[in-house]
Amino acid sequence: MTTFHPGINHGHAPSGRWADVQANPNSSWTLNRICPRVTPTELVGMAIWKEFDDKPNALEHLNWYLTTGRGRDFDENANISAMLAHDSGVKAAIAGRIPPGRTSGTFATNFKLEQLHYTSQDYRFAFGAIDQVDFEVDFDAGTLHVWFQDRYEWHPYYPGLYTAFSDDGARETNCVHAALVELKSSGAADFWMKGEATVPLTTIGWSAARPPSSGSNL
Repeated sequence: MTTFHPGINHGHAPSGRWADVQANPNSSWTLNRICPRVTPTELVGMAIWKEFDDKPNALEHLNWYLTTGRGRDFDENANISAMLAHDSGVKAAIAGRIPPGRTSGTFATNFKLEQLHYTSQDYRFAFGAIDQVDFEVDFDAGTLHVWFQDRYEWHPYYPGLYTAFSDDGARETNCVHAALVELKSSGAADFWMKGEATVPLTTIGWSAARPPSSGSNL
């Protein structure tokens, strides 16, 4: 049985004080001018139109948060397998942590997958930073097993309106994060992204003789 290690669950709750967010959006130049003029629903709709139209996985996750999931876990098995096949940045993040020269036995470790590791913006918008990605290499079988359980949630930073955690901070999309948390009052819900996949070790381009470069993101 795979042992999952849940990431941090911040559990931001709606404040009911959208007017206070509008008074001080604390976001990008553009959002500082848009946020005071629209409702949370309107702002999220604009964000979907601008950022999610070409990101089908990310949009599916956002819709799961807004209306579909109602807090139920999202099965990420297929997404993890596809990400390992197609995202060169994630491949490098894993490959760079495998000891070179190994040809037998197993190796297991974990790491935090940061947003800068992704090359696919679709997966970056879908998953964001993942607190703990576990993986195990079986050199004899030539396989890579990857799994994680991370919280899909939004992180507005307005001390006094939302609980401020040590890893929270204002970002350019701060008021969009606030709008998405406020929509919890109308049914939106955080959920666990949870899944695992086992793929051939060659999927990430790793070989004992010549592992790929880990790149500058590690």
